[in-house]
Amino acid sequence: MNELTNRVIEVRKSEGLNQRQFAEKLDLSTNFINQCENGKREFSERTIKDIASTFKINLEWLRTGEGEMYDEESEEVVLEALKAEYGLDDKDIEIIQAYIHMVPLEREVFKNFIKNVQNKKEL
Repeated sequence: MNELTNRVIEVRKSEGLNQRQFAEKLDLSTNFINQCENGKREFSERTIKDIASTFKINLEWLRTGEGEMYDEESEEVVLEALKAEYGLDDKDIEIIQAYIHMVPLEREVFKNFIKNVQNKKEL
């Protein structure tokens, strides 16, 4: 097993997830995660970026092991910038955070809901 794989396993365990739960959050198959963790396949660059984004992991740490595992500050900085630029309140930020942490299917459902609300306003 290579060092990248070890760090991915560390992320999964740190999040308290089994392989199935981890795969679901990344919109991947459990079999794919299992094969990668057992050295039969390699994580693609896209999957590495998705892991970093989904779990707020420092991409540099994930790739090389350098730096801190979690990249909490970057999300906080971005949300504060959005709040200031667009005059958002705390509830707006909670909604954005919830969206960020949704799996792809949940995001599609949410987007469809918003689109339906917009369409009703136009009638």
